[in-house]
Amino acid sequence: MELPGAGIPYRAAEKTMPKAEHVKQQAGAAERTPERQSGNIARQLLQTLGRPAALHRVEVRHLWEKHYRANVFVGADVASTRIAHSFFLSIDEDGTIIASAPAITRKYSGMANTTGSTPLWTDGGQTAPSST
Repeated sequence: MELPGAGIPYRAAEKTMPKAEHVKQQAGAAERTPERQSGNIARQLLQTLGRPAALHRVEVRHLWEKHYRANVFVGADVASTRIAHSFFLSIDEDGTIIASAPAITRKYSGMANTTGSTPLWTDGGQTAPSST
């Protein structure tokens, strides 16, 4: 290309990010994938809701952009599980729940053991994180 009116060759400056900053931004984006957000959302939900006595699992499904559906399943075994609570959630840039329909209110005492060997949440049929 030539500089208009001057006949001097030029190349338009590309809007590139310094490599270190680009790598840092990519790492931050990887931490906010819907799969990783699911565990974070389930923990926040159970911190507010409390732990149902017969908690089976929390299933968090990514719908679009920053919107999720969370279902809390309870039951003594797989055959008797049912959805006790269901929430439509919106999160902010950091993955914090900022809106819920219906509102999440404290229903149970105690907090779910989210550090145990068996994950209490799933991401709606996608691969759940391993416990290793």
